[in-house]
Amino acid sequence: MVLVSNSEELRLIHEDRYKQGFEIPLFITAYNAKERQYITAQRSALNFFSLFSQWSGIDDNRIDNSCTMISNDKCKNQNHVHNFNDKLVDYTKLPIDLAP
Repeated sequence: MVLVSNSEELRLIHEDRYKQGFEIPLFITAYNAKERQYITAQRSALNFFSLFSQWSGIDDNRIDNSCTMISNDKCKNQNHVHNFNDKLVDYTKLPIDLAP
C-alpha cells in the first residue's frame, strides 16, 4: 500500500508488488449468527464462489467445493492472485514490504 501525497490531496493506493497488498480481511455476518469463528488458513479471492456457495447453501456442479472454505482446512489452489497486469502470480513468492 502506498500513500501518495501532494499539496492538495492524499490518496491511498493499493499495491500489487508485495504480499501485504493481497492480505485483505474478510468478515461474514448474519442476523442469526450465534458464534464467532476465525479462519486463519490462507484463502484466495479467486475461490470466492466456493466460499459464498458454502456459506449460503447454494449447490451447483460448476462450483468447486472440494475444500471446506469456511474452515481452517489447508486447501489447494489458494496461492494464486491476479496482479495489476491481470497475470496470475504465486502469492508465496511475493516479497514482504519491510517499509514502516
